[in-house]
Amino acid sequence: MTWRDLIENLELKEPVLLGNLMVVPLEGSLNSREFGLLHLALEEGRARVRELGMVEKVLVENPSLDDLFVLEGEELLGARQDRVAVSSAVIPAREELELPVVCIEEGRWAGDEPLFRGGYVAHPRLRSLITLSIRGSGKADQQKVWREVERKLTSLKISSATGSLHHSFTYQEGTLEELYGGWNPGERVTGAMALTPKGLLCCDILANPSLFSGEWPGLLKGYALDALEERIRGRRGKMNWQRIAERWERVGKTKLVRRLSSRGKGEEWLLEGPGEIGRALITEDGLIYASIHPA
Repeated sequence: MTWRDLIENLELKEPVLLGNLMVVPLEGSLNSREFGLLHLALEEGRARVRELGMVEKVLVENPSLDDLFVLEGEELLGARQDRVAVSSAVIPAREELELPVVCIEEGRWAGDEPLFRGGYVAHPRLRSLITLSIRGSGKADQQKVWREVERKLTSLKISSATGSLHHSFTYQEGTLEELYGGWNPGERVTGAMALTPKGLLCCDILANPSLFSGEWPGLLKGYALDALEERIRGRRGKMNWQRIAERWERVGKTKLVRRLSSRGKGEEWLLEGPGEIGRALITEDGLIYASIHPA
């Protein structure tokens, strides 16, 4: 099955403008399989994420009856330092999984919290950087991630004692909500392209509308963080339907290049296209998740 086969049922819908951020909904359902969401399971006490004594891995415990989905770039906060998930994964019901992560809080390796809690989703630029690292070496480049976190904090004029990316969200929470809040996806929306006047930030596609709506608040916060930086820098440009359609056509020309190291159910694939790079998580039921970024 090709990449185009996987997304052939998706349809571009009318763009939504949120300040300098344009969200283009993608409607359709690619996979009817339902999953629990790790960040909600953590909030409700139905799952646990623990330290393993190393920066690059954590242990996800899923005692529930549901398979749980975790999104690449999803924040795991607390414990000894904040992390984000390096890859998307489906954690089987009643199983444990060692999840690859990367640190987004360089200045802390301490804390009394034994467990992690959920957060938002890292901004597209950081997620793209992780994907580029995985293409080259098979793993996230911790030093590059720390440099990007520092750059983001500096660009948003945020002082963080521990250098935590999450402070970008908390310190700018009011601004992010005022400028970029207020839109919720419709019941048929299963993905979105996020653009600014500079161009494409990211395209995120999930298996079905239920999965997308559950991940949308975190994804939007990540989009908004990059859009806010561009707003502060005063970047200008034009966004029109022709430009959007051309970008979607390029997304459609992306190809499944090779399998990557996978955790849990399904296989993770590297995606490459004309000016794009991304990853896709695919199970026997079909596409679970894909993200595509400018290369």
